[in-house]
Amino acid sequence: MKILVQQAQFLDFVGISNILPSPSFMEVDLGEGYLLGNRSDFYVARIHRDIVGFAQILKHNNEAELARLYVLPGYHRQGIGTLLVKKCFAVLIKGTRLTVKVEKNNLGAIIFYEICGFKKVREIKNILGENLLELWSYA
Repeated sequence: MKILVQQAQFLDFVGISNILPSPSFMEVDLGEGYLLGNRSDFYVARIHRDIVGFAQILKHNNEAELARLYVLPGYHRQGIGTLLVKKCFAVLIKGTRLTVKVEKNNLGAIIFYEICGFKKVREIKNILGENLLELWSYA
């Protein structure tokens, strides 16, 4: 199975929105110009022509946040998430800190990000009062 990871194009929006549990997130991003602007980068993972996962990084000066990483459930544990994270690191300027926020009780995601090189830094609360862990790594 050949997996291709590449920068998303505007026409990939439909494939990306099919992956999200709530496509309304993408509508906000498109409305604010994130998909094609310089504040955010989207990468898609394809098998043949089908989009099976995507990642979004938001850029803030010399830092970036891995804001979204989704892989279709039928494609979990096949290295697609890892390839998407590696692509995010590859496009950042050396020394850029990449952060990710994960729900504190999402052990699977925490282990995944630690395997990808992230380290737990602190516990924070989001605007809904949910406990999150913030993890950092460097490009």
